[in-house]
Amino acid sequence: MFPNSANTKITLFSVVSIVDEIGVKHQEATNRKEVMGTLLSITSNEYVSSVSLSVTYEFKVKIYFKSYGNQKYAKINGKTYKVERTYITGMFIELYFTQVDGEFGDAL
Repeated sequence: MFPNSANTKITLFSVVSIVDEIGVKHQEATNRKEVMGTLLSITSNEYVSSVSLSVTYEFKVKIYFKSYGNQKYAKINGKTYKVERTYITGMFIELYFTQVDGEFGDAL
């Protein structure tokens, strides 16, 4: 595999709250999209700036800019992550992730 080539499959999605016909509120995944991206480590400067914001980025993934539809969550290797920050670099966008504690239930 070439350096900086796509090496990770991620499923991007948004979550909305829905109230069913009997009044029970639950979360549902919308705007799903599978994309390939390049998994990258967080630099020490990015880590320090994230800690100062009381957020700890796990890693970042670089994807093609037009593949991203402002989804706020991603499923990567069976775990759910939240997109905390984005950074556009020409025709690519870097998505910075934190791991989500808990489950979305049937939303995923």
